[in-house]
Amino acid sequence: MPGPTILLAKHSQPVIDPTTSPTTWKLSTPGRRRALALAASLEGSGPSKVFSSPEPKALETAEIVATVLRLDVEVIDDLREHARPALPFADTREAFERAIGDAFARPGETLFGGESVDLARVRFAAAVERLLTSPRAGTRLLVTHGTVLAAFAAHVAGLDPAPLWRRLDLPSWIALDLDARTIVDSWRVARTESAESPATS
Repeated sequence: MPGPTILLAKHSQPVIDPTTSPTTWKLSTPGRRRALALAASLEGSGPSKVFSSPEPKALETAEIVATVLRLDVEVIDDLREHARPALPFADTREAFERAIGDAFARPGETLFGGESVDLARVRFAAAVERLLTSPRAGTRLLVTHGTVLAAFAAHVAGLDPAPLWRRLDLPSWIALDLDARTIVDSWRVARTESAESPATS
């Protein structure tokens, strides 16, 4: 793939607990199986190191991938999800999509506490810039979350973030060519389990 390309992966399926913050959720048993599929999908893509959000569902995904690919994992705090502590748990996928759609439509506003989509995107972009200017060689794999991933990638590629966010799965990845400012490859898990709860970012 031409240019500096980064692989941006959305974490695998977590255990949903509406009584706790999504930032604390861990992978489900199906989620761990899906993370193995994620690792297999990346075997030909050549990542040289794995970087992860500190949130458990992302870090567990990254650790499974890194174990299979025999790579190291480094936690980068700024790869965490768009902070939205006041967003209530959504009972349906449609309600969750409406809420995130509103956040994408009003990216400069802090709708659910924490940070706006624009602030999350800028924070994530700064982390990517630091990784690219470091001396490490090879393609970076960043394991992160759907909203911040879509906001960043869509901004780079000149796309609408909401449709990109809806296409992401648990797990999935895109390859983003930063010179060409385009998505050059992607992958989504082939689902064999029932659909996950809606509030999974």
